[in-house]
Amino acid sequence: MADDPGPRPPGDADQEPAEEKKPESNADQTGNEARDPKGDGKRQDRGGGQGPRKASGPAGDNQPPWGNVFQHFHGNVYAEQGTFGVSNAPAADQRGGGRVQGRIEETEVTKTVQAYAKPACYDEAARALMDERVIILRGEAGSGRRAGAISMLDGVRLPQMPLVGFSPAITVEELAARSFDEGAGYLVSDMFDDRLPPELADFHWRSVCRTVRKSKAHLVVTIGAHSRTARPDVVRQFSWQRPEPAEALRAHLGAATMDDEVIDKVAEGLGPNYQLADMGAIARRISCADDVGVVLSDLQETDRLVVATWLDDVDTEIPAVLEVAALAFVVGVAERSFEFELGQLKLRIAESVPEIDTASKETRAEIDLRFRQMRKHRSDHRLLTVRQIPVARGSGSISIRHVEFRAPTYRQHVVAELWSRLGNDFWAAIRRWLQDIAEDDYFDLGRNVDLINTVAIGLALLGLVAPDEVIESYLDPWTAEDASLNEQTMAVYVVWQMSILDQLASLALHIAIVWAGQGSRTQRRVATYAFCGELGARYPIEAVRRLSQLADQGETLAARAYAQLFATLAEQDSDAVVVLREMRVRMNTKTDRPSADRVLDTVVELLSIRDPRSGRPSIALFLIANPSLASDVAPLWARTLCMRPWRDRAITALRNTIGAIEHGSPDPEGLARSLGSAVGWELPQHEREILRSDVLTRDADARHRDKTRRPMNEDDSARLQISESLLAIFLDACANPLPRELG
Repeated sequence: MADDPGPRPPGDADQEPAEEKKPESNADQTGNEARDPKGDGKRQDRGGGQGPRKASGPAGDNQPPWGNVFQHFHGNVYAEQGTFGVSNAPAADQRGGGRVQGRIEETEVTKTVQAYAKPACYDEAARALMDERVIILRGEAGSGRRAGAISMLDGVRLPQMPLVGFSPAITVEELAARSFDEGAGYLVSDMFDDRLPPELADFHWRSVCRTVRKSKAHLVVTIGAHSRTARPDVVRQFSWQRPEPAEALRAHLGAATMDDEVIDKVAEGLGPNYQLADMGAIARRISCADDVGVVLSDLQETDRLVVATWLDDVDTEIPAVLEVAALAFVVGVAERSFEFELGQLKLRIAESVPEIDTASKETRAEIDLRFRQMRKHRSDHRLLTVRQIPVARGSGSISIRHVEFRAPTYRQHVVAELWSRLGNDFWAAIRRWLQDIAEDDYFDLGRNVDLINTVAIGLALLGLVAPDEVIESYLDPWTAEDASLNEQTMAVYVVWQMSILDQLASLALHIAIVWAGQGSRTQRRVATYAFCGELGARYPIEAVRRLSQLADQGETLAARAYAQLFATLAEQDSDAVVVLREMRVRMNTKTDRPSADRVLDTVVELLSIRDPRSGRPSIALFLIANPSLASDVAPLWARTLCMRPWRDRAITALRNTIGAIEHGSPDPEGLARSLGSAVGWELPQHEREILRSDVLTRDADARHRDKTRRPMNEDDSARLQISESLLAIFLDACANPLPRELG
């Protein structure tokens, strides 16, 4: 089997340039024909008149082209004009609370505690946690279980001790086997169901309680309302409920003064089944609004009610319903592309509902008239609108019409309402239409990143109301043994988008874990890439663990996936250090030659990978954000510098990193000195002596290539001189490491 290089982010100086530059937007590439003149349901050429670029059938060991647009939803996105998040609003407005595994940041703890309103069950649960140290909170999604757990743990932990989140995939056996720090608080959010016999589960839960109590720590586990995890005869559990809406509003308002009458009216408008996550935005509105009556009116006429009323009014008007249904899955693309997809959906509906005579002259006349006027009607549509969106082009930018929902939240409500109203015939047509997109012979990920991402968002929203439909009708077929690379790519994006949503994040993790541990070859490769994107950003420790599992199973793509995960996490506080430390463990434990070589391949890949957004080395971004962690990077560089087959690439990566530090660090000299000293302590004395000459020789060669490629100017000369100075600082520190680095 040929080695698979994995996703290749752009801008890597060590890589060969692509044969041709991909268009920066697909806005002018697709959508010229909205209908299939043959009526056979086959999609038309989406490539602007080019010949077919046949997508491979079964993926085999071919490389998916994800590297050109590999997404890191915490900021690193190589997809100009892409639409991210769960609506046509920016992703940051829609995604959940970010990382839920590892140390919980104190800023998050403070924010949660200050805005938390205690429900009726809170005090009893808090006393039980204080006395028994281990409790379980059972409840529905959106009831505030995690916020309540953080608030209680913050109240019982010792000063300066952290709150630590565990992966929902952790088992009760693993909890029983691990250690706990005295005075710390531990949280398992949405713990997966266990499959243990009751007697064995009872034994392990008793061991967990005994270990936590002996350590003088505290542990809270949250589970779903219908979970089978809890053992009421071993651990006390509490049915968690939302706080009263009026109390939740007062907690979020904080010091802001507001009449009780206004709060009571808003609480009445919210009703008992409100989403706790929405309370902050509502509190901000009523504290800033000049007219609270407007807020009350908005609560009475909720976005879901607007969508439901519109669907009631149009009822069986097929073109109107299809237009909104299509937009729920392909919002954020150019209007022409949207209309192409709408035409494809119409064909699939005609196949799935044969009793609709779309061939009759009268029906065609009505539909054709409506479709000729569709752009005019959109200006008055209650749910849709058209906006001019600037799109980057080679010579500048142009404005292109995009169809969007008037309110971003309409999209989620449209999906939910359509699922609750329409039967299997309609959803079978949706399945065939989305399958057509995934199977498109002219599918080009570089050109169609907007399309693939928006379809994934739509399916994630469908997963909120019909997770079984998403798994059985989309994820399972798209990860089957005969699935094409396009279909596998779609599956990866769907899992990423599911992991963004708080309600689906643990389900996305569970799906990927099953693929990695029990899945087919195709599912293992899809899991590999799922863990190095947004899913890994949400669960970094679990992602590293599963990538190591896949690597030990012989998954050749894992090497690149480690590097991609590191790039995803590099600017996310210090989370990326978990990848570095895993590499150190693997360097020390993989002693047979083939395994050791694979580990070094992975390490040099990690040291070389670039941030897809800025083009700078990800290791440099990590060091700039975490200068005190140079000692975690140094062992990796030292090992690859000592091993001759990897030395050249390691030196190139080192030079690129020092250059990026020069132009990105507030203290480049201090960071270069710290890194040099840390690397020096890891290198044998004779390696330090020859490193200077090798690095300077490589540096001189690189400068010569730069001079021959483009004319020098004064700015270039100054930049190179500064680089030489910084390189000298690094080499001096490496040759004579500071004693303080020993510790």
